[in-house]
Amino acid sequence: MSLLIQSAYRWKNVHIDITVDHTHHLESIAKFPALQTVHIDVLDDYDSDHCSGMCLKAPQLWKVAFPYQRIHRVGLPPGITHCSICIICAKDLQHISHLPKLRTCHLRWSTLVEVKPPVVMTELRHLYVDLPESLNFLTAPLLESLTISQSLSQGSTCVTSLRRSGCHLESLSCGMPITAFSWKTQAFTSNMLSSEACSTISRLKIEFDEGFDEVAEALTPSSVLPNLHHLILCLRTHVNQKKWSPMTDMLRSRRDAGLIKTVELQFTNDGYKTSIDCDIVAEVRGLAGDNLEIRVEEWDPPSWKPLFRFY
Repeated sequence: MSLLIQSAYRWKNVHIDITVDHTHHLESIAKFPALQTVHIDVLDDYDSDHCSGMCLKAPQLWKVAFPYQRIHRVGLPPGITHCSICIICAKDLQHISHLPKLRTCHLRWSTLVEVKPPVVMTELRHLYVDLPESLNFLTAPLLESLTISQSLSQGSTCVTSLRRSGCHLESLSCGMPITAFSWKTQAFTSNMLSSEACSTISRLKIEFDEGFDEVAEALTPSSVLPNLHHLILCLRTHVNQKKWSPMTDMLRSRRDAGLIKTVELQFTNDGYKTSIDCDIVAEVRGLAGDNLEIRVEEWDPPSWKPLFRFY
């Protein structure tokens, strides 16, 4: 440990796994002059009252990730622009709302705690959350990109929260439940995609394995997502052509109306490998032309995005 501490002045990007009874080694370091990004797992911090001032000693620090620690007990410098944390209590969310330059944030909830009034994040542009209910507790007037990695069953919750923020999204990515899909998909499509906040979206990513009828029906009207250019469909299971047909019809309708430029298909296992998947790809590629590009890319669902950005 002493040899590690001696090299701290050279640290630039670090990932540290540590227990509470060893954190005093980090706190004893006078300064971290080169530190820019830090990811610290304090593995047994849930029941401790440990406070940290380590980050305040890093004048160049701009990105932090604390997956387990109670973030309201961590001193954070005002230059932080990227933050990934676990919300354990209301104080955690209130704490990061005071960061004046925070533009990108990943919020994971240990348990869904109520935060009243909602905190205001004035400079936030990119938000990643596990649950749509997270939006109830914050206001982000400049929000451009929203990723919800789990169920979008609470479509009305999202609409109300985005209306309060007054933001206009450019990008929306959302995961879907595996089972009991249909009614949840309908709630999402009817409440979310037709909202004012989503009218400016140019990029939409959806992860699903059923509910093609509902999604296709929601995206067919020209009044829905009129600025959509890039549609990404992440398919978790193999889908037969009969179930897929409404999606093809929707894509054709948007193409003919000039309401889409790029369609991207993603399959699990880094590609499409069954004859069923190949049939779908062939059907969609049949829509390609001067006004529509069709791509097949590697699996990159909404739930992966925070991992790549922060870890």
